[in-house]
Amino acid sequence: ERRFAGQASVRLLDVGGTFDFWMQRRGMLPANLTIDVCNVEEPKERGFAGLSFFRDDARTLASVADGAYDAVFSNSVIEHVGKLDDM
Repeated sequence: ERRFAGQASVRLLDVGGTFDFWMQRRGMLPANLTIDVCNVEEPKERGFAGLSFFRDDARTLASVADGAYDAVFSNSVIEHVGKLDDM
């Protein structure tokens, strides 16, 4: 959080994240933070202000442009990338 303290806005990509994970932290998130959660499944939740979801493959992240995010976070991606060889 200190690394981006001076920035007007910070974009974070969470690869393999969940709605519940971010709901538990909702009150602790800085106002300048926008989080996009990428998962292999269609998102069931709509998120909340500053949190959105999209579907993509973590192995390629084909829909994510280079340099689109200030930081990338992954707490649970390994179980979401398919077969053992992909992991």
